[in-house]
Amino acid sequence: MHTKTILEIKKIFILAIPIIFAQVIQISISFINNVMLGYFSNIDVAAIAISTSIWSPIILFFHGIILSLIPIISQLYGSSKYICIKKHIQQAYLLSILLSIIVILIIYIISIFIPYLPHINALLASKVSLFLKIIVWSTPAYLLLQVLRCLSEGLLYTIPIMIISFISILFYIPLNYIFIYGCHYFPKAGGLGCGLSMVVINWIMCIMVFLWISYSQYFKNIHITHICIKPNYKIIKNILVLGLPIGFSIFFEVTLFTIVSLLIYPMGIENIISHQIALNFSSFIYIMAFSLSKVVTMRIGYFLGSNQKLLAYKISWIVIFIGIIIGFLNSIFTILFRKNIVSLYNNNENIIYLASKLIFLAALYQIPDAIQVISSGILKGYKDTISIFYITFISYWLIGLPIGFIFAKTNYIFNAMGPAGFWMGFIIALTISSSSMVYRIIKIQKN
Repeated sequence: MHTKTILEIKKIFILAIPIIFAQVIQISISFINNVMLGYFSNIDVAAIAISTSIWSPIILFFHGIILSLIPIISQLYGSSKYICIKKHIQQAYLLSILLSIIVILIIYIISIFIPYLPHINALLASKVSLFLKIIVWSTPAYLLLQVLRCLSEGLLYTIPIMIISFISILFYIPLNYIFIYGCHYFPKAGGLGCGLSMVVINWIMCIMVFLWISYSQYFKNIHITHICIKPNYKIIKNILVLGLPIGFSIFFEVTLFTIVSLLIYPMGIENIISHQIALNFSSFIYIMAFSLSKVVTMRIGYFLGSNQKLLAYKISWIVIFIGIIIGFLNSIFTILFRKNIVSLYNNNENIIYLASKLIFLAALYQIPDAIQVISSGILKGYKDTISIFYITFISYWLIGLPIGFIFAKTNYIFNAMGPAGFWMGFIIALTISSSSMVYRIIKIQKN
């Protein structure tokens, strides 16, 4: 293998490893909440689950808009246009504040109507409504943090987020315990305590990243502390044009899994638990491919900005090849150890049997899933986000979900397969999505 290729692969993993660690820490917050609340109250666990299913699609949609900064900044960095980077970050500050106001209004309106929903436990509805009213105040910090994170990653510097994420989790665990169970002058807050902890930790992380970037020599040419209060509509439009398709594609993906979970609820508690186990595990092993996706966006953006189109071409296919290897290894590992994996989550024999079947199906889509997420990162690097929007919508909502529903709940083709039918739909959706994105990459690179 060519020496330059080996060096580039090393750079990819050097950039990806901090992102992987940061993602693991982020996922562990949900795990910590479930463990701590599990010893407090089942109704609080349910309240957090419902609140998260409402909160996540909304905040991740707006998060997706901010993610457009990575290819923008990496291309400007490749061109050494530091003043333009500064202007984009200043406008992203203003945009994130505007988006935060929109999120706060949406969540507050939803929280007002929740207690009036039919067939919902009054105490549960009250807790969900209060949790949403608390967690919404983390929005400005969360979106500003994403702006700073995109700046750091766009400049090919992924270490700060990893270190600060690690520090934040050390704060989060004792803080969460105090807010849930009470301590001295702090009363017990239960599930609402998780909301308070998340608000505090998001603001702490935002401030820490801002201070790191402000005083680090790596960012000395950017001057991010210079706040601009005058909107530049051309820059804001540029961010929105690239970001809205990303936001919608994330929204389609998140809501797809939410809808499938709701459709599985009538199938019984064992099927629900089995589905959640398979979903949780597949989300965990997705981290590596997702991290490579972010890295390939950065590298392609940088190479295009520095007018090295051939390197952008080469790196895209190198990372896809790495993704295929990772997907293959994940598949083999999952198939061989699926029962052992499920037994880590639950010791009920029937649940182990049902979840093992779903995890086997999850193993089958590891390669197309890796190709799909990495190809999405490549298209972002080329600033072709509108194709991601169309491909995601068509493959997930117009093909995957209807086919999954037919397999799961009807006898039109086979006998109703239950949750496994929806997972067959996931396999078909991801296969179509990955092949469509690869075709789109080939088309762009020919031009």
